[in-house]
Amino acid sequence: MLQKISSLVIEKRWLIIFIILVITAFFIYQMKNLYYNNRFTEWIPKNDPILKLLLDTGEKFGSNELVMIAFKAKKGETFTSEILQRIKLLTEELKEKKEIFLVTSITNSPDIKRIEGGIEVRDFLDVIPESSEELEKLKNYALSKEAFVNNIISSDGKWLAMAIYIKSGGDPIATFKDVIKPTVEKYLSDTVNIYYSGEPSDAYFANVLSTKDLTRLIPIVILAILFVLYFSFKSFKGVLFPSLVVLMATTWVFGLMGLLHRAMNIVTPALPVLLIALGSAYGIHVLNKIFHEVGSEKTKLLRLKIATAEIIIPVIMAGITTAVGFASFVTAKLNIIIEFGLLAGAGIIFALIISLSFIPAGYGVLPLGKKKRLLNYENHYYSQFLNPLAKFVRKHSKLTLFFALLVFFLFLIGIPRITREVNFAEYYPKKSQPRLALDVVKEHFGGAYPLTIYFKGENIKSAADLRILRRAENYLYSIDGVSLAFSVADFIQEMNFQLNRRFHIPDSNSGVANLWFFMEGRDELRQIVTDDLKESLVFSKLSHTDTKFMKNIQKKMSVFLKREFSEGFVKFDMDKLPERLRQSLRKEEVKYILDEISWLVSYYGQGKNFDKKQAQIILLSLIETMPKAEDPDVKERIEDEFKNYIFSEYFDFEISSRLKEELYLKLITEAFKQNFRKDEIDRILKASIPSSIYDKEIADDVANTLIFRVKEAKRFSFSERAYLALKNIFPEDVNKNGNFKKKALGLFYEIADSLVILPINKLKRIPVLKGIVGETVEFQKIDQSGFPAVLTRLDRFLYISQFQSLILALIVTFILMSLMSGSLLLGSISLTPILFTLGIIYGFLGWTGIPLDYATMMIASISIGIGIDYAIHFIHGVGLNMDKGRSLEEAVHLTYLEKGKAIITNSMAVIVGFLVLLLSSMSPLRHFGGTMAGSMFLAAFSALTILPALILIIRPKIGGKK
Repeated sequence: MLQKISSLVIEKRWLIIFIILVITAFFIYQMKNLYYNNRFTEWIPKNDPILKLLLDTGEKFGSNELVMIAFKAKKGETFTSEILQRIKLLTEELKEKKEIFLVTSITNSPDIKRIEGGIEVRDFLDVIPESSEELEKLKNYALSKEAFVNNIISSDGKWLAMAIYIKSGGDPIATFKDVIKPTVEKYLSDTVNIYYSGEPSDAYFANVLSTKDLTRLIPIVILAILFVLYFSFKSFKGVLFPSLVVLMATTWVFGLMGLLHRAMNIVTPALPVLLIALGSAYGIHVLNKIFHEVGSEKTKLLRLKIATAEIIIPVIMAGITTAVGFASFVTAKLNIIIEFGLLAGAGIIFALIISLSFIPAGYGVLPLGKKKRLLNYENHYYSQFLNPLAKFVRKHSKLTLFFALLVFFLFLIGIPRITREVNFAEYYPKKSQPRLALDVVKEHFGGAYPLTIYFKGENIKSAADLRILRRAENYLYSIDGVSLAFSVADFIQEMNFQLNRRFHIPDSNSGVANLWFFMEGRDELRQIVTDDLKESLVFSKLSHTDTKFMKNIQKKMSVFLKREFSEGFVKFDMDKLPERLRQSLRKEEVKYILDEISWLVSYYGQGKNFDKKQAQIILLSLIETMPKAEDPDVKERIEDEFKNYIFSEYFDFEISSRLKEELYLKLITEAFKQNFRKDEIDRILKASIPSSIYDKEIADDVANTLIFRVKEAKRFSFSERAYLALKNIFPEDVNKNGNFKKKALGLFYEIADSLVILPINKLKRIPVLKGIVGETVEFQKIDQSGFPAVLTRLDRFLYISQFQSLILALIVTFILMSLMSGSLLLGSISLTPILFTLGIIYGFLGWTGIPLDYATMMIASISIGIGIDYAIHFIHGVGLNMDKGRSLEEAVHLTYLEKGKAIITNSMAVIVGFLVLLLSSMSPLRHFGGTMAGSMFLAAFSALTILPALILIIRPKIGGKK
């Protein structure tokens, strides 16, 4: 059978050459369809729940693709009229682009201000002042707003930023490349330094660097392989044929990608290097055999048939085992790894087919030239190394294995130290534009990688739902590396603060609705709340990008969400409950609110904390003596509230100042009594207001307002008492922070108001609740989304893919080797050099801190597929020599001389090819190239030391003798 195949190749050599050239031309044409896509969302299985949630939130809230752009003036101040005007024009133009969902900059960020009779929500820079004094005043005002600092303006005022959200469903990389980047540079490139950050820009720069690597590395690796081939064969044909094999195989693979419209990505530059380095192996082995067999022009074709027939089996075995190594990636969970494995496997098969057909056919067409004699292995310069090595291993086989085991175990203990890295941002060179941008955005704007918490309920606009959202938002404050979070609850609290001087969520849905009205129509609302008011996001950004940090964030969020939201919530209207139950609920609410206080202290105190138990004792004592109207601090506040209301132009009855004074005195006297009731207020109003203008409905409104203001005065007093009582146990720098005080006062205010919301698990501690049912607050879904969840998923898939592909490659290779050799023992022996290599390489990764990533996770399977080639050729050579009647020792020694050259030549070519990847722009390819070069050296070296030592010690059946 083998003779028929080799005869067909030689006799139809011109047809073989023609067919291969036609196929090559076809695939060259298909390469026009090649394109890049480095979006990590394309690498996760489409049915994955984490990815589905990410895409679903992007669809519902308009975008989950954020580009963060930081600016700093090339000269002088950044906060100038000229630059602000350019940013304003840029913001307006980008907002009109159909690919853009939302743009937020210093010019259009919402500015919530108190005005006469209410509040106003407007763009921060409707008008840009010209004078330096007005600009400085405006900058200081911006720096006073917590929502602005480190979001759109740096804390020192020297940097400005713009957040651009790309519309869901589009191509974010193309949008960044064709819309965002040119538009930004049109307005700002001549005045400011521009830094882009975020996943779409990361993917764009990954495309740019990958293209650069492809165009730069392929010529270098070709030259390197040509040098190795010439050094090894000292022959034009020895350089020509292996080079043509790898070039055509590589062309076929990239043509196949174009034909199937498969995208190139971050690991694609490794593919041609891999194929050029590995594909040359088959050409080297075929040529090595031909050079050994073909000695004269007269017998050239006959000897070519013989040489081709004898080399088919070992080359096919080597090719299949290498392809199996790549095929093992089909078990991977990441599409990027699966496709790489399939394409690399296809490339190996292409190289194998071309080597066994094109080289013999081409060699048969070309004249033999000056080569008239067989290759003499004894005189070859490789023998100067191989001969002594063969003698040493024959004489010291046990010592060889002992030292191999010693080295193996020394490296093995480094394996538990291996880390993983799946985030693009960590792959760029330190001086590259995306890495510099990451540092700028991290330092001045809290990062550019989103973390979100998704809520799906019945009515996000309700007071209860908003307080639950606010609690999740405040928890994010406690996590180091998470920037200032925001949600729709933030807008409500800030508007309440501007209007009523209290930063909290009102205790009634009507109170929320009154505030909600002021922000309806704002674009920012669409980003965090759906139109039907059933779904909402709590949004924040992350300052760090490494996988370890992301996994830690994801883990903390998972624990928090499970602890807080696994059993649902119940809300109570305190005004409808008996005093005993109100006290019990308030005690639980105190503990609940203190959680949020501690999270805020951790944030504003930069990790500091306070005595939470002592704070709890203090607050529990305060709720035992809630403020009364006659208390001096409450009394003063009630007097001010009544006076401001009754004497204002907005008082509901138009009466004279004298009547207002009389009415005020009557009402204030009544307010300080034990029960300030509506019927008493109605009586006073009816007696004081002229009958001609008295109206019962208006009087009811006035009464309700006055009762509410008395309640409000008591609540204000409680919040201030609570803050003053706890002030001494808070860290000093926290007390000095106005934003903390504002938020703490708002939380303490909620302890005194009429709405209590508690998780069901906390209500189990209150025995007096039996028979009393609150109103359930239901959420259909609460989950985390954004970068930590997705990158943690990628990391998990990377780990699973590594483990599964490694085990599968080892099992399939063992089965194939056992079947090919007809011996389980020989199959086991053949794997030993590979296991040694893997132990050293993985230990090396652990000791040096080189992480597993999209490229380095493929090292094991590729090492198995390639490294086993050397074992195959060595074992096959031993078997052939033993079949010729030689002893095992003689057979091993001759195999060193016959096969050693091909193994060394091939390993040198592969090593040099992989070393070229050290010139790559991206760290995964550099790590991959360096470790694969080491792996190939170890695989070749162990095949020439450990493998023959084992064969000599165990003496398995090889060929016809034992």
